[in-house]
Amino acid sequence: MFSIFGLVGQTIYNFADARHSEMQQSGSKTLQKKSMWENLLSSGWSPVKALSDREFERMLEEKLLRLDAEIALIDEDIAKLKENMRPRPMDESDEGGGSIPKR
Repeated sequence: MFSIFGLVGQTIYNFADARHSEMQQSGSKTLQKKSMWENLLSSGWSPVKALSDREFERMLEEKLLRLDAEIALIDEDIAKLKENMRPRPMDESDEGGGSIPKR
C-alpha cells in the first residue's frame, strides 16, 4: 500500500519538476508565474473555484436578497397568525343562542 503512495507521489513530483525545468530552460518571461494553488484552482478538475472580489460581493448580495425575501414571508405568516389569535367580536345573530332552534 505504501509503495503505491510512494509511486504516485514520485510521479507527481517528477511531472512538476519536469514542467518547472522546462519553463526555466525556455526562459520565457512573458508567462506569468502562478502559484501551485492558483494552478490547482484554475484547473477544470477542481471542485473549488477562486472568486474575484466582485463575484464574491455579487454572491453575498444574492444571499442577502434571498434572506430578506424569506424574512418578509415569515413576517406575513406571523401577522396572519396574530390576526387569527385575536378574539372575534360576536355577531348580533349569535346572541340568541346560535342557529339551534329552541323547543
